[in-house]
Amino acid sequence: MAFVVGETVGPYQLLEQLGLGGMATVYKAYHVTLERYVAIKVLHAAYLEDKNYITRFQREARLVAKLDHPNIVPIYDFSELEGRPYLVMKYIEGETLKDVLQRLSAGNSGLERGEVVRIAQAVGSALAYAHQQGVLHRDVKPSNVLIASTGQIYLADFGLARIAQAGSSTLTSETLVGTPYYISPEQALSQVNLDARTDEYSFGVMLYEMVVGRVPFSGDTPFAVIHDHLYTPLPIPHLINPDVPEAVEQVLLKALAKNRDDRYSGIEPMVAAFTEVMGSPASSPTLPAVPGAAQPVAGLATTLVSSPGSDSSRPGEANQPAQPEKGVLDALGMDGIPSYTPPSMVFTEPETGQAEQDTVSKKRNTPGWVIWLAVGVGLVVCALVIMSNRGVINQVLAALVPGAKTAGIAQGTPGSANGPTGSYPRDAWNAAVDGLALWQRHDYAAAEVLFLRADRLAGDSPAFYRQAGQKMAESSAWVPAASMYLNLYSLEGESMAPDDLNALRQSLFNAAAEPQAKNLFSKSLTQPVYKVDQARYELYQGNQEGATRELDTILVSPTDLARLPEARLVQAELYYHAGSTGQARNVLNDLMAQPNLPPWVETFAKDLLARIDLPG
Repeated sequence: MAFVVGETVGPYQLLEQLGLGGMATVYKAYHVTLERYVAIKVLHAAYLEDKNYITRFQREARLVAKLDHPNIVPIYDFSELEGRPYLVMKYIEGETLKDVLQRLSAGNSGLERGEVVRIAQAVGSALAYAHQQGVLHRDVKPSNVLIASTGQIYLADFGLARIAQAGSSTLTSETLVGTPYYISPEQALSQVNLDARTDEYSFGVMLYEMVVGRVPFSGDTPFAVIHDHLYTPLPIPHLINPDVPEAVEQVLLKALAKNRDDRYSGIEPMVAAFTEVMGSPASSPTLPAVPGAAQPVAGLATTLVSSPGSDSSRPGEANQPAQPEKGVLDALGMDGIPSYTPPSMVFTEPETGQAEQDTVSKKRNTPGWVIWLAVGVGLVVCALVIMSNRGVINQVLAALVPGAKTAGIAQGTPGSANGPTGSYPRDAWNAAVDGLALWQRHDYAAAEVLFLRADRLAGDSPAFYRQAGQKMAESSAWVPAASMYLNLYSLEGESMAPDDLNALRQSLFNAAAEPQAKNLFSKSLTQPVYKVDQARYELYQGNQEGATRELDTILVSPTDLARLPEARLVQAELYYHAGSTGQARNVLNDLMAQPNLPPWVETFAKDLLARIDLPG
């Protein structure tokens, strides 16, 4: 039998489904003999692909079940039903820290400083104890911090990330363990030698959020956030919230150091330092009851909690059923940028503000519309975010046409298909090639981690981006090819060689037909070359009306048509998809009569003509 509400699983009767998360489905259940409510977490069937997973699950579950601490949600039992493992945990009435922050934010208020310290001490105590037992949490965040109606504070889902990871050998990295807003750099890179300092970093992000009023890094996609955790300097707390004293700021900066060797030596000294600069916790051992408190968010991490006499719906969604998973974004916890009104930070000691750090960028300024282009590439956004950080100068897309200025820069020697020829680390090339292999296996998330590594190792090497772009294009991996050529343009600007500009145009054109570019053309930009590719994107999304509207602005301009022959390709595709094969044929014949067509445009036109002329 399956896990169905109303059925009995072992001694437990399933009462209701509380939530559905990236790793598990959670039910409220009742143990008839013991007369107590429990929460049952059933790991998703995808984790069962590995035949040895049950054994590993049992080993990890035994380890986690041994944790006995007043601030850790206990595991009562673990078993399996028809091969599907599940955990039985304590059921807690109350709300999560995430719910508390959201509720306070809605009322334009924040936690008391003493309550921040109390939460920090409780969570820190739980983490320190678990680390002594050799157990990492791997997913510390406000939605895993439970505040019971009695005021007791718990850290939930201890070891669940590790248990899930035990079966990761057959999963893609779309099941990346950890939540991007709170993930440590080493965890984001999937390093295997994690230690207590990875929890320290995630814990530090949570403290930063409570003190400053927002998480340090946010973005439209998981990998944009991950990129910032890896490479972007931590936003200085007092520059976001001027009430944050320097002493508190220094603790947060140390806890959130990207190099784990620069962090605290453990959770205990971190909490001790935080407590010292924040002051003593509130004297009251419990949180006062809040009438009409928001209900916890249904999901993986919050489903041990329920407010008394309520369901587990999201705030403002009373009586709505649990929502199904929406893919990797939901699995990674990307359900809105965490922020709330921070606590009052009025201290008796004088505040010594830290001057804003002056940074001199060796990159060029980036037009806003190019940033949208860079940020938009769906699951491959991180590679383009790298490009946007490098900066793309004045009107990049307008320069992606014949006639752009190229004087003074000689085109680099293309790399071979088998290896690099430029003066940059071979490790950069190896990372890019390995990423390409993952991309070709449709493991886009894992590929992006390697593309990030390649960019970091390559530095400002035009040779690398030229050769990597060529390698990606040769493999028809058009989205990463476009990102590599855009990185090259960020370094060479309008002096980019004509052949490289043409390769970038080809990559952008082909990327528009790929589903991984789903956000690439989500903004209404005005550059002609962008309009062409946006029209093609709309066409491949089934929006012929939108494609026609975008393309019409190009077709009425003889100058744009002469500079952008690919516009005729899109026009012919529109006719072809609409069933007007005669008109499509006429457009292509007229196009091929033009002199000096880029070879890729001519090849595409011939291929489309061949499809049109196929019998039947």
